[in-house]
Amino acid sequence: MDIWGDGLQTRSFLYVDECLEGVMRLMRSDFMGSVNIGSDEIISINKLVDMVARVAGKTIRKNNIPGLEGERGRNSDNLLI
Repeated sequence: MDIWGDGLQTRSFLYVDECLEGVMRLMRSDFMGSVNIGSDEIISINKLVDMVARVAGKTIRKNNIPGLEGERGRNSDNLLI
């Protein structure tokens, strides 16, 4: 599997049902303003690939190649939630 960059870029992910629960709670509240709904748990792209391969029961050889990496790390600011 080709991975752009060294695979050490980090991201946070959120289960869809958790996102929907957060949106519903916000809609039912009287909160006015912007708020991030996200996870404070971050994972590297390499570890994400490993996790998906393990769940799928597959062995994947990672091939880190030059390419667009985006931001080195990204995580949401969850102070309001």
